[in-house]
Amino acid sequence: MFTPPPSSSAQAAEDEADSLTTPHKASIEDYINAPDSGTHTPLSLAASAGAVDAIDLLIDRGAAIELPTPQQVADAEAEFAARASHGVGAHKLAPAALAGDGYSPLMSAAMAGSTKGVYALLRRGARRDAVAHDGMTALLLAVLKEQIATVTALVHAGASLFKKVRQTTEVVPAAVAGINQR
Repeated sequence: MFTPPPSSSAQAAEDEADSLTTPHKASIEDYINAPDSGTHTPLSLAASAGAVDAIDLLIDRGAAIELPTPQQVADAEAEFAARASHGVGAHKLAPAALAGDGYSPLMSAAMAGSTKGVYALLRRGARRDAVAHDGMTALLLAVLKEQIATVTALVHAGASLFKKVRQTTEVVPAAVAGINQR
């Protein structure tokens, strides 16, 4: 007996249900923004190491350059919960939304003193004055870690020494004073 194909809306609903319950073949896109056990994304690790070719490859493949917005975090948490409740595909998350350290790849590169990583990310569009959850910027993190070459690179790229931070207005002057005394 012939059964007509389901309507397109019924098919779409069926496909959506299958996507939540059917395991899929893992690809690089599934993991490109997923943090490791230390909460660092592949792009943050490449940036910290100054691996310019890896930075370019990861960004070309969809790696998130910036911190997620609050809406992206909420969406990722909802997607994670939905997939986890079905027991499959929980590793496929929204871009870097569940990375725990709250720092962008540029911030990770700045803390590590990776001037090559900083330049590569800025060239690819990273925001030089992005503010992390704790109020820190790439420049402030580089200053606190006494990464002088990286501080110089960020200042030359236009990063602001006067970006308002939530912690204290004393952080930058004290850190800069410490570096100037050397």
